[in-house]
Amino acid sequence: MKRPTLRDLEKKGFTLSPAAATAIRRTTAQTAFKKPLRASAPLDEYEGMNGTERAYAGLLEQQKRDGKVLAWDFEPEKFKLAKRTYYTPDFRVILPDHVVQFHETKGFWTDDARVKIKVAAALHPYQFIAVFKLPQKKGGGWRLEPVERTTATE
Repeated sequence: MKRPTLRDLEKKGFTLSPAAATAIRRTTAQTAFKKPLRASAPLDEYEGMNGTERAYAGLLEQQKRDGKVLAWDFEPEKFKLAKRTYYTPDFRVILPDHVVQFHETKGFWTDDARVKIKVAAALHPYQFIAVFKLPQKKGGGWRLEPVERTTATE
């Protein structure tokens, strides 16, 4: 199979920056194209999410369109809680008044998850929200519970 040249790429509709085109011209075809070129597919914005997280992301996206949420993203931060103990909330949600919240979605809560979100709320100045998906037999939807900020002595 013949390796593509710069002209071949341009004929197939690839648009290259001037720097990329110069780099391709300077290198030999042997080193420039070790792997076949593929058209890149759009990234799945829900990649890495489980079903509950995907459903909640859909709700956040709808709230964003409705103006109730300014922005949201999935697992953007990791909080250190103690030595070798970390907590990664599912969602960072920024409200229209620029308040930052972290939402944790769960189908069911383990003791470990409950402790971590409570410690995170005690150590960090953000609002932490526990999000529960309600079963269809109870009408479906979501229940949001703010996690109380406690002190280390409580």
